[in-house]
Amino acid sequence: MKIAIVTSTFPPYKGGMGNVAYFHAKELARAGADVTVFCPKRRGEVLEGEDFKIEYLLPLIKYGNAAWVPQLYSELKDYDLVHLHYPFFGGAEAVYFWKKRWKKKLVMTYHMDSVGEGWLKWFFKFYRIIFLPRILKASKKVLISTQDYARNGDLGKFIEQDPEKFVVSNLGVDLDRFSPGSKPEELKIKYNISEDDFTLIFVGGLDKAHYFKGLDYLLKAIGMVGNSNIKLIVVGGGDLKQGYIEKAQKFGIEKRVHFTGVISNEDLSKYYRLGDVFAFPSIDKSEAYGLVALEAAACAKPAIASNLPGVRFVVKDNETGILIQPKNADELAAKIKMLYNNQERVKELGERAQERVELEFKWSVIVEKIQDIYKSL
Repeated sequence: MKIAIVTSTFPPYKGGMGNVAYFHAKELARAGADVTVFCPKRRGEVLEGEDFKIEYLLPLIKYGNAAWVPQLYSELKDYDLVHLHYPFFGGAEAVYFWKKRWKKKLVMTYHMDSVGEGWLKWFFKFYRIIFLPRILKASKKVLISTQDYARNGDLGKFIEQDPEKFVVSNLGVDLDRFSPGSKPEELKIKYNISEDDFTLIFVGGLDKAHYFKGLDYLLKAIGMVGNSNIKLIVVGGGDLKQGYIEKAQKFGIEKRVHFTGVISNEDLSKYYRLGDVFAFPSIDKSEAYGLVALEAAACAKPAIASNLPGVRFVVKDNETGILIQPKNADELAAKIKMLYNNQERVKELGERAQERVELEFKWSVIVEKIQDIYKSL
């Protein structure tokens, strides 16, 4: 069976959807499948040395992570099954017309509802009304990360109409890369982290496509805490980074907040280990799951996370982390103080988080179930 995986983002670009598509391709290829990934070409971002093929498509129009790639339609004609990672504005349409023309099998992983701000909000609403029902109908199976998120979002009414089409498929974590360990001495020196410091780690894109990560509220909360031993490491880069640096200065916390910029995938686990708690203060349903929270959990770090559908599946309140209401800097500050004053509790939550990841979120097991879905079609 020739399988095409279609995605709007792919490593080395930092983003959850691309990472999921990568591990799907990697595990399928390891199991002997003939896999090709199709994704838009990004300047200077090429992945090599994998067991699967990657076809980079030159977009005719590009905006953020949307890319109009009509040539994808003809590229897919020889494939038996296409696995689309949605949303992909500018690429999903080509997949839809491929399906209509060739009558082959289409599987979709639905990553998140598209919310947006300004004019994008209205574009997403139009797309949701006109195109989403069509691509869902064309798909033989739709993989969802959690029932909670799917039923509380744009998919809710479609699940009621055809529940058999929708299958829960966990998103996983690379347990070879992410595991518990001591705080790296070189990073403690680099960011002036002492033994008395309590460090929060934030990992996310600092660009317009990731507006929903809630870093504004986290910076405000750090300012409200007012404890010089509570520090924040912000891992990520993007065109909004300078604005966040200026906000840290505005709140008077520039000496307690360190912006690392983009770091390598190989170094990411070291940064999770540097922290005591992972901060995950996303603000709306654009955050559908939380792979970064799983990566932190694999390193035995609990999370302070927003109580959002999907996220609350990844972070279990008072079991593997602490949940707060979105956009509530006061509550976030209070929970940070609470954990700072109860570090035995932090250790206990982190151990439980790591145990759960080991049991439920191995990519090899997850992709084996996806293969069973392919075979059933």
